[in-house]
Amino acid sequence: MPCHAYSVPTNPTGNALPLTQIPAIDQQLPALLTDGDGKQAESLLEYVATAYPNNWQAVVGLAHIAEKRQAFGSANTLLQQANTISPKNATILGALGHLHTVWSQQPPTITSPPPENAKQQAKTYLAQAATLNPTDTTILTYQAEYALVVEQDTVSAERFLRIALNNDANNVEAITQASLLYLQLGQVHNAKHLLLRAYDLAPKNVAVLDGMATLMHQIDRPMEAIDFAKKAELVDFGQSPARLKLLAKQYDKVGDPQQANTYYQQLKTLYPKDPAIALKLASLSDQLAPNTAETRVAYEKAVELNPALLADWATQAHQLLVDEQLDEAKAMLYRVLKLNPTHEEALQDLTTLHYRRILRSAAVSTKEQAVMMGLLESNFYNQKLALNTETGIIKQPTDTNVLKLSALKATIIAQNGVILPAVETRLKALQSASGQSAWVQSEISFLLGDFADAQQRISSPQALQSLSAQRLSHIADRWVLMGNIQGAYTLYQVAYAKTPLPAIAERLQKTQPLAMQGDVAVTHAQQALAGVNGKKMLKATITQINPAFIEAKTLLQQAVLIAPKDARLYWYLGRLFEVEQQWSWAYQYQQQAIKLNPAVYNTEAILLNQAKLLEKAMKGGFKPPLQPPAKLPKPPKSIPNLEPAFTPIERRG
Repeated sequence: MPCHAYSVPTNPTGNALPLTQIPAIDQQLPALLTDGDGKQAESLLEYVATAYPNNWQAVVGLAHIAEKRQAFGSANTLLQQANTISPKNATILGALGHLHTVWSQQPPTITSPPPENAKQQAKTYLAQAATLNPTDTTILTYQAEYALVVEQDTVSAERFLRIALNNDANNVEAITQASLLYLQLGQVHNAKHLLLRAYDLAPKNVAVLDGMATLMHQIDRPMEAIDFAKKAELVDFGQSPARLKLLAKQYDKVGDPQQANTYYQQLKTLYPKDPAIALKLASLSDQLAPNTAETRVAYEKAVELNPALLADWATQAHQLLVDEQLDEAKAMLYRVLKLNPTHEEALQDLTTLHYRRILRSAAVSTKEQAVMMGLLESNFYNQKLALNTETGIIKQPTDTNVLKLSALKATIIAQNGVILPAVETRLKALQSASGQSAWVQSEISFLLGDFADAQQRISSPQALQSLSAQRLSHIADRWVLMGNIQGAYTLYQVAYAKTPLPAIAERLQKTQPLAMQGDVAVTHAQQALAGVNGKKMLKATITQINPAFIEAKTLLQQAVLIAPKDARLYWYLGRLFEVEQQWSWAYQYQQQAIKLNPAVYNTEAILLNQAKLLEKAMKGGFKPPLQPPAKLPKPPKSIPNLEPAFTPIERRG
């Protein structure tokens, strides 16, 4: 709000001067505001308002200071008082319009929340002021401000400012407002030209300095933005929220979280219930003091103000996991689970993340094991969970089987994928007990290596009725990461049929070629084998490189990584290696096919051929793995590997 001729006493003895000898406060503001809080100006204005009760200019000046200090209610009271002293005064009505414009943009969480009709009041006051003095530059500037910030009407804002500058080309407030309009329109060059002109005219004007800071922020020059904003602080009546936000962002950008935290703390004082500020403070606390009680409390405060944050973070973490940005996903999941150790999606995603790492032969560190066990296992078994039904922080889910499964998965992962007999027993017991949790049952079948049963359980009518399309899609996402591409593709189909969401359609399109890769590979293998029926062709295959064989083997080996339980892939790999007379590879791959699907491959003819292959392989130095005696306990299971650990003797083709 620009200053007008507010009367102040200047007699060094402290005696009041005649009003005709009191200079304009506009000329004295730079000297009066050296304390950065306007206390000198305020004390002088209060003196004038008391000594001269009919001096409306002093009352308007006090209202200006109150507004700058975010005391909008007090500012309104003072302006109404000035309006009583001097009714139908265009300057006062314009000031009331400006106040209500600014006030209407404040959140309802501030100390003086804006009245519901603040925008309408602003419009009314400005219309009355314009009727009384339609050519006043300041009132035209206020009208432009209202059009820009309230109505988002850049055309009207530009029209008001053009008239104002035609009336007074050197009006600093109008020039500054025009530059802010151009910044909003993305016309940085025009904004810069106007701001530099305003800076030349009034280098200590608060609005100009703030405008220069905003310009520097727009063109990504954070240190200069900080410099101009700090200068504005020195000559202002109080802390501007917009300036505080700008300073906080700039210090964050230049890598000074301590200073950024200082300014966000000041914003928190002004807006104690603003969820965005609370979240930023939590993020800065995480940088300054990670894994501390203070940081946890800061995040809890942010979630309390915005309960949707936990769900948003869980969604972000899941997408990071799908994109295989594992470190970023893990950090986000830890944040969710520290606030709510029973969050179902986060529980499953964290264990899937570590499962994926094991499939890649990346062991989980002891420290990570301890963190995971603490988050997943102890929180369930101790059952000492605080409950906040309003925010969802540490909320107990309705299905405790999810927690039990997560604890067992954590135990498996802590053993680097080995399923100990005791854990296998507990998994099977949980599967029997969780009759209403089809997806929990399916997950257990998957862990135990029975992919067909896992697929059948999740696709049952009961499961499909109880699970949303999004939950089905999330389960399929995790199956992709755990190597069950074909099962995931089928699940995506079911989810899309239930609710045809674009995200599910995208996943379907992405996984379809992978899911069909096994069929494609088998077809290529069949075609390659069909071409070597004659002895001449067989000899050529053995003595020369056969492109069809190489392509078929490559496709089959890639398909095995996607569908490690597809017996057909191992069978045709074995057949290709048999034709090439690589007996150990042929024997092992065909043996794996028999193991996976004995109903198809465990025939008398195949077993007889297997015996011949083994004999030939052993002549070449192959030693089959020893079978443990029947009296010894079976070795523990492990989560399915992506590739069998075969030990060939011949050079692999």
